[in-house]
Amino acid sequence: MIKERLGLIWGKLKKDWMTNLLLLALAIVMLVPSWRLAFSSGLQKIFMSSTELKKDTSTPLNFAQENWILLDSQKKPSSFKVYKGKPIVLNFWATWCPGCRAELPEIKALKDKFKDDVHFISVTNESYEVIKASGEYDVHADFIFYTQFFSPQFDFSAYPTTFIIDSDFNIVQKIEGASKLDSDENIKFLKSL
Repeated sequence: MIKERLGLIWGKLKKDWMTNLLLLALAIVMLVPSWRLAFSSGLQKIFMSSTELKKDTSTPLNFAQENWILLDSQKKPSSFKVYKGKPIVLNFWATWCPGCRAELPEIKALKDKFKDDVHFISVTNESYEVIKASGEYDVHADFIFYTQFFSPQFDFSAYPTTFIIDSDFNIVQKIEGASKLDSDENIKFLKSL
């Protein structure tokens, strides 16, 4: 009887210690900003829902939009109009946004399937130094761009926001929030543009 009671007490103490250690570890992770961002991004990735790409609208891009200047990882400027003629997946993101960082690998996976048939552009207005320090350039440099300003035609209120643009430079869909994009249906849709 005493042995059983001691076993129960020991089991409860062990469980309490494990719970306390887990809570302490979580508190430490949440106190260190870079760890908090990585943890939040990881959770976002787990619970991110799928989005179906579809034609919601057909809003032509204006002349000013065509001349919007983007800077690549070598700080080389390019006008947005050079991307006309192929579908574009245009993503607005920020280094401090867990959903954005969770979504970048989704965009990369989709980009890798299309090679050069679709343009993938992830844009931030943060400086090159901030992006480089985030570590995202190391993995996603081939489609990350930065700019001094966002064009008013790309109106959005949440990060990340993705615009799907057809080959004739019409916005056909706007997606706010992080999403899983790499599905067979989305691949077929982008090919149809």
